[in-house]
Amino acid sequence: MNLTLRNILATLAGLSAASITVVIFEAINGRIFPLPAGLDLTDAAGMRAARASLPLAALVIVAAGWALGAFAGGAVSTLIVRARRSHRALVFGVLFLGVTAMNLASLPHPVWMWIVGLLLPVPMSLLGARVVRGGENASG
Repeated sequence: MNLTLRNILATLAGLSAASITVVIFEAINGRIFPLPAGLDLTDAAGMRAARASLPLAALVIVAAGWALGAFAGGAVSTLIVRARRSHRALVFGVLFLGVTAMNLASLPHPVWMWIVGLLLPVPMSLLGARVVRGGENASG
């Protein structure tokens, strides 16, 4: 398979793995801390109010989902590229950082979630790559 195509597929697969991981955490969160009945998900003000009323544990679950999503995406993208040393996890981590930043900007979040959301995607994706490579240098 062409290396460029493999890199594109690796990035898309990493984004898919990360998305699935985040969706699982969000689903678990929704079961434990459901949104108010009758909430219109298209009502930005209502969503902001619902988000503000969530307990700390709900926000921790969301942040854990982001971190583990980045880990999963870095691992999957590295597995697909199959190079001994790959920058694919770094590229994935930067893309996931951008997605996380857009998510943070869409609704109000506490400062600590901004810090976690902006600092963890790249290191967690590189850690995922390192784990699948058996501890080798995953970034370079």
